[in-house]
Amino acid sequence: MRVPSLGVVLHLAVISAVIGDDAPPPRWTLTAECQMVILPAKLAATVVPALSDDGTIEQAWEKLQPQIASGEVKLVSQLHLKGNTGKKLETQTAEGLPYPTEFNPPQAPNNVPVPPEQLKNWPLVGFAPTALEWREVGTRLELQAEASADGQLLDAQITPQHVRFLRFVKYDAGVLPNGDHLSISQPIFHTCRSNLSLYLRSGQRVLVGIHTLPADEGVELFLLRITTHPVPSIAVKVNAPVKTGPQP
Repeated sequence: MRVPSLGVVLHLAVISAVIGDDAPPPRWTLTAECQMVILPAKLAATVVPALSDDGTIEQAWEKLQPQIASGEVKLVSQLHLKGNTGKKLETQTAEGLPYPTEFNPPQAPNNVPVPPEQLKNWPLVGFAPTALEWREVGTRLELQAEASADGQLLDAQITPQHVRFLRFVKYDAGVLPNGDHLSISQPIFHTCRSNLSLYLRSGQRVLVGIHTLPADEGVELFLLRITTHPVPSIAVKVNAPVKTGPQP
């Protein structure tokens, strides 16, 4: 009587686990690209309807390419992601901007034997920052998507975002004895953000954000395309049976 070697038994067990009835469904990875563009308001009024239609979005996007190349349409950012389906993915291009948020107020001099009118010419009066906030200015994309068994349908949660620094604004913080005003400068930011849950096909381009910018700067659009890719299967090599002698 001959029995198969232990190596053959183990390999057969592995094959059964991979291709048997209880084998897991195919796994998928994905790649995502997100373009953020700013258009003049008049141009956006004619382009947005075509970009909002699944049947015309690709043609409309191609028509925008010469205007992007000429600078009439500004390509703000082009973000790329790659990862596994079912996992939270994110990418960001940003610059940190620190700014003071808490201050020690100016202190009047104590025990100074001078006439009060001389305080009008006191040489140094100011606010000392004691705490800072940190704001990230730039673009960001967060994405999590589940794929169907054939990888062609996606259930995706999508959050593209663009944060811009606009300017500093001075806020009145008091009046000195000589009549001069004290002020504190604080930054003003503008945020374009979309938070969506969508069903879409692999490779389908979609318009996921339409945002009007302040001061007649135009309209900012977010476009996204997600494509799935099968995870390569792991090849299993079966060793030839090893002959053994008769067993008692």
